[in-house]
Amino acid sequence: MNLLAHLRDVALVLADLEKNGITAKPSKSFFAMQRLRVIGLIVSKLGTQVNPDRLQAITEFQMPKNQTAVRRLLGMANQYRNHTYT
Repeated sequence: MNLLAHLRDVALVLADLEKNGITAKPSKSFFAMQRLRVIGLIVSKLGTQVNPDRLQAITEFQMPKNQTAVRRLLGMANQYRNHTYT
């Protein structure tokens, strides 16, 4: 996809949003990005990849000592269940 096609698609989406009374906050909108970090993932034309910073936080997580800590670790790890490699 080239830049002009991307800008045309963005204009169509924004027009549909406006037509339906939905607003997009400019400070939270990103256009023409090669890679984007969002919700702990890196999204690019290659697909989605785990953000190494977030993965490091899981691997360096201290050994859980109570039920709340176990739940926290499982919640963090569960976010990446579709990105596990064997």
